[in-house]
Amino acid sequence: YHGSSSGLENTAAWTAESNQTNAQIGISVASAGDVNGDGYSDVIVGAYCYSNGESYEGRAYVYHGSSSGLAGAAAWTAESDQAVAYFGVSVASAGDVNGDGYSDVIVGARDYGNGENNEGRAYVYHGSSIGLAATENWTAESDQVNARFGISVASAGDVNGDGYSDVIVGAYRYDNGETDEGCAYVYHGSSGGLSGTAAWTAESNQIDARFGYSVASVGDVNGDGYSDVIVGAHAYDNGETDEGRAFVYYGNDTAGLSMIPRQARADGSQLIMPVGMASDLLSNTAFRVRLFGRSTQGRIRARLQVQIAESGQSLISGTMHTQAGYMDLNVTGTEVDYQVSGLTAHQAYYWRARLLYDPAQVSTGQLHSPWFRISKGNLEGNADMRTGPEPPPTATPTITPTSTTSPTVTLTATITPTATTSPTATITPTATQTSGLANIDLKGKAVLAYPNPTQNQMKFLMHLDKATDVEINIYNLTGERIAKLKETIPAGRGQVLVWNCADIAPGIYLAKAYFGGEEKQTIKLAVVE
Repeated sequence: YHGSSSGLENTAAWTAESNQTNAQIGISVASAGDVNGDGYSDVIVGAYCYSNGESYEGRAYVYHGSSSGLAGAAAWTAESDQAVAYFGVSVASAGDVNGDGYSDVIVGARDYGNGENNEGRAYVYHGSSIGLAATENWTAESDQVNARFGISVASAGDVNGDGYSDVIVGAYRYDNGETDEGCAYVYHGSSGGLSGTAAWTAESNQIDARFGYSVASVGDVNGDGYSDVIVGAHAYDNGETDEGRAFVYYGNDTAGLSMIPRQARADGSQLIMPVGMASDLLSNTAFRVRLFGRSTQGRIRARLQVQIAESGQSLISGTMHTQAGYMDLNVTGTEVDYQVSGLTAHQAYYWRARLLYDPAQVSTGQLHSPWFRISKGNLEGNADMRTGPEPPPTATPTITPTSTTSPTVTLTATITPTATTSPTATITPTATQTSGLANIDLKGKAVLAYPNPTQNQMKFLMHLDKATDVEINIYNLTGERIAKLKETIPAGRGQVLVWNCADIAPGIYLAKAYFGGEEKQTIKLAVVE
């Protein structure tokens, strides 16, 4: 049944049958991922009682997707070639266990025997540009009579964070101290495919619990960047006979992986510190979001989605911006870089980002990552960045004289010495009145500092209705004053003081602005490398 904006269609868009009595096709069904890399999801279907030379050997079918939906005929089939093996009793996408960019599949044959009757076997087939391999690339068995290994199979996602998909297999009749307690096995992926031995096992430790009758990935339920798994034991007892129990096990046994996003100027030239300005006066309505992309499902295609709101508004109802196309995250992860544009100038914003996974490749049901924020806090207004003020007019700036003499005002700033040191530098900014900046709205503030952060020069913009004694003191975070700018500035809009800070160590600084001896504003400044 195809989905749509109004939900699923009422009639089936596609059907398939085995055309054989008692084959029981459909005993198991699943997404196969994208086994041939054409961008369309494929499906896998099991017929565990299918016979073709061997009675009840079982068969699995894969049908390729396309722009018109699933193909009418299977593109691939496989059988166990052993009587009563029940191959296909379970089927699933295995994710991408060898990291080649193509989805792989896993099939269970619960009653397969190879030295031990009904021990069971699981098979993995690798995908490629032409589809699935004709013969299995990996198999595993329980090596125990009647264990029924393969009764359930699934992708485990990427439980160890190495970039390769892992698989999980159940053996619900396995014995190890308790008869039919059951066991689940996880095998890790690698560049060469799945490991030959299980990297992890778990048991119920209860007689006849049938642990492992069902297994699956649950995505990343605790948000640590590693996939987690779930195992069912439908006959487990705990006060009530056969009440059943489900068990979840977290991937990764230590700290999680960091996926903290970063923000940068629109041209990508410089990262923006928290609450910093996203752009200079000539680029004021966009910024970039960067996130190191990786998936809990192993190698997969993804794109970035950013939700953004003005400070003070609810982020949950903010505007959504989504990257146009999917990109390959590769095995080791890839930095995803996306420009968010169309913002309002001179506005504080906060935002969050997540990865959207290509639905054609999803193997665990998790279509996107959790939301990530650059800073912690609630969803109601803590600003992450600010866009720049409105740009000046395109006309050539002019200097407006205030008398018949030269309008240039020289401003001398000195570094206040401490008890044990003496000044080592003199900063000489200039104060000018620039008509191109006269139209900048300071939003009720006395001074606007830009660009902020900066690398070598900070400008302080003011609109003065009369000649004013202006003093700007700049302090480091220990409270030491590192610069003092003081001068009488003539009346006029668009007055600018320039502080040359190329020799100042990168870091956070505070500027206090005084007009006529009265403190008007405290400004957070950032100097970067």
